[in-house]
Amino acid sequence: MHLYYIMFTMVDGVLDHKEMTEEHDASLEEFFNAAVNGNAHRLQQLLDEHRININATNDWGRTAIQVFKCSRPDIAEILLKHGADPNIQDKHFQDLHLSSYRTPAHDIAEQGFLDTMKVLLKHGADVTLRSKMGYSPAHIAAEKGRLDTLEYLSGAIDLMNCRADDGSTPFDLIPKSITLTDRQRTWVEAEKNAKPKSLKYLTRLRIRHCMRHNLKRLQTFPTLPLSIKKYLLLQD
Repeated sequence: MHLYYIMFTMVDGVLDHKEMTEEHDASLEEFFNAAVNGNAHRLQQLLDEHRININATNDWGRTAIQVFKCSRPDIAEILLKHGADPNIQDKHFQDLHLSSYRTPAHDIAEQGFLDTMKVLLKHGADVTLRSKMGYSPAHIAAEKGRLDTLEYLSGAIDLMNCRADDGSTPFDLIPKSITLTDRQRTWVEAEKNAKPKSLKYLTRLRIRHCMRHNLKRLQTFPTLPLSIKKYLLLQD
């Protein structure tokens, strides 16, 4: 009887584990589907109801922040608030020479979804990271003619000193076939002729991007020294 009980317990435990594993796998698959299809309600529901690893990978070795519907900043916000890594690079191929090393910011820059890019930077995306070709997200935005995205990225990176492996700046990659507006043409020329941004300025700017959602609350922190407030608000 004792041996029978032990065997029954072992079999029952194996079946329970199998059932839990299958349930988890189903939840993870649905989680990826919600991210890819832009179903924000279901995505949030799955994260609330299941212990899903936000940086789990799918069958192709990619995380949800790498495959989500880029046109949906709300999806990006949900994933990043739950701890998705905004700087994960595409290294999913077993043979690393086939990997692109692109980050989510590269993909979003390519498609020109500015609002989504703003969400990424708010949550600490590093737009200095390079693809296998040595391109930053700014290079990709320029190459695809996404001038509004490129202009936004200029607030986080010194475009004239941002050079790919071949020495090209983002401005070198703007297609000759696209017609710039007068404002865009003026901006491009101004950036090309501008003095390089100081390391101090870029460091402060980087800090601001990482804590942008808290900047409005700075004045409500009575214990924070005024000098630090001014530093973060670029007031000195």
